[in-house]
This record gives sequence, C-alpha cells and structure tokens, in this order.
Amino acid sequence: MNIDIGKLTNFRKFLERLENEFLEIFRRKFPNSKPYVLPCGGCQDEVVVNIGRGMAVLGPMLTLDAMVETLVIGVGTLSGVKILQTMCCFGCLSVVTNYLAFMTFYPACLALIFEVL
Repeated sequence: MNIDIGKLTNFRKFLERLENEFLEIFRRKFPNSKPYVLPCGGCQDEVVVNIGRGMAVLGPMLTLDAMVETLVIGVGTLSGVKILQTMCCFGCLSVVTNYLAFMTFYPACLALIFEVL
C-alpha cells in the first residue's frame, strides 16, 4: 500500500482550514459566549434551580422523542414476523428504560455530584 505524502499534507491543510473556518463561524455566531462555571458545593439552592431549569427545557422534548421512537419502533411489532416483533419489543423497552433513567436517575445523580463537590 503506497501512501502519497503530498496528498496527506494537502488533506491535513484542508482539515486545518476547515477547523479555522468553523471556529470563526462559531465566534461570529456566539460572540459573548463564556464558559459555564459550575456552582460551588455550598450553593445547593442554585444547583437545584439549575437542574430544574434544565429539566424544564429538555423534559418535554425528551418526552416527545421517546413517545415517537416507541411508536415508530412499535410498528414493527405489527409485522407478523416473530424475530422482528421480538427485536421491536426490546427496542421499545430500551427507549422507555432510557427515558425513565434520564428523567429520574440522571438529575438525582447530578444533584448528588454537585452536593459532594
């Protein structure tokens, strides 16, 4: 296998230009973006409010996504093919389990981690 070094350097330059252009577009799109500072361990009220705000924003979207995924995958259970029905059933269970874990277990763990910090 012969590798042309000239092509690799051209590709590398292309990737560098692409990265620089992306960063420039990102800077123009978000000119005042600041890194998010995590709240301190003693600011429990602020942690609870931030987690609640995040769940209020993401919760309805995640619920809709989980419902649509479950309904779309659930259509496969109507196919009459035994293996496809079993796979779709496991897929639906996976989506529902992922949704329940994200809506209950994840915020609790996040609050616990911030409390320990």
